[in-house]
Amino acid sequence: TYYVSGTISCEAPPTPKSSGYVSNIGTSGAAPTDPGRKDSGARFTGLQGNIEVSRDGEEPWDFVTRETILYVGYHIRTGEDSKAIIGLADMSSFEMRSESHIVLSEPEARSNLRLLAGNLWMNVKRMAQGGSMEIEMNQAVAGIKGTTFELWENRKGASVLKVTEGLVSFRHKRTGQVVNVGPGHTYTATPTGMIQGGVSVTLDGPGNTLAKSGKVLDAVTAWGNGKAYFFKGSQYVRWDIKADRVDPGYPKSIREWTGLPWTDGIDTVVNWGNGKAYFFKGSQYVRWDIPADRADSGYPKPISEWAGLPWTNGIDAAANWGNGKAYFFKGSQYVRWDIAADRMDPGYPKPMSEWTGLPWTNGIDAAVNWGNGKAYFFKGSQYVRWDIAADRMDPGYPKAISEWTGLQELLR
Repeated sequence: TYYVSGTISCEAPPTPKSSGYVSNIGTSGAAPTDPGRKDSGARFTGLQGNIEVSRDGEEPWDFVTRETILYVGYHIRTGEDSKAIIGLADMSSFEMRSESHIVLSEPEARSNLRLLAGNLWMNVKRMAQGGSMEIEMNQAVAGIKGTTFELWENRKGASVLKVTEGLVSFRHKRTGQVVNVGPGHTYTATPTGMIQGGVSVTLDGPGNTLAKSGKVLDAVTAWGNGKAYFFKGSQYVRWDIKADRVDPGYPKSIREWTGLPWTDGIDTVVNWGNGKAYFFKGSQYVRWDIPADRADSGYPKPISEWAGLPWTNGIDAAANWGNGKAYFFKGSQYVRWDIAADRMDPGYPKPMSEWTGLPWTNGIDAAVNWGNGKAYFFKGSQYVRWDIAADRMDPGYPKAISEWTGLQELLR
């Protein structure tokens, strides 16, 4: 199996404008041989605009055709508003976007594609069985197998990965942090760490700002009857806790929750343990009667009715800890609520950093007490399992939410 390694740079030397005429390296006819060079096995499968090739990255640069033989050590560059699709011997392929520059290296069982700058889109869905590839970037290494994704280096010095299909292991070169990135999600590796979301990054000074990404999950709650519910946008699924899978026939529309006023989604939901549950959305909440399976009359009401709760414009997550206490989370803070006294405990809010080992000190998306001594926290495309008695995260986490079999339909 052959793979590609090399460099990509936005600073490719300028290319002349062309009227569409292309020639092969060293000839305008059949593809030439290059004595002393090994055939890389890679071939152009699509060309648009000005694509050039050089034996050593220096003059002369020659226009290519789809018949051009690509030898090990050859440099390939794309001009402005140009792109090239290159197929490999294992049926995988990658696309060079405009003003990019790569170097083909010796075929290896596992090779590295060194991405210094620019933009690269890869489809290795059809990679030969047992094959794998690592692509080295400035801040991280992406380990991929049978997937479709895009990598680029932004102007702030950050390495960005966006996955379309499959799962990519994204490892930060300095910290060693590994994130398994699933379809539809983006991660950015900065010099200081890994961030879920887009590419708007300011790296120096106390005013660092990071692009905020959307939630993968909106809310999770355990219903106390062996079932749990996962919510995302206008849909939800019911989870069988014992069978550890989604029940048949899901996802369904949130409209099926009779009396719930928000058909486009919720922020969080928590089972209060007394036959009631609370749904939150923005500055409002609804009390749900679990046995009657409907919203209680007189709702929604404003969150400001929760005396002492510091966030009246919305909360991110909530969980009943099963010991008479519940937790509410908002951004980098949380509060503990006394259920019997119906009030917040003194001394709160406190910082999320007090949850020892929890990798997300800037906030979570969802939380749930699973009812078996464990709780789960969700953030972006990852989750962790929490040991309630030991008050710490279990070893081996975070893991990818894609491990929850059957949630894929909800998360699309």
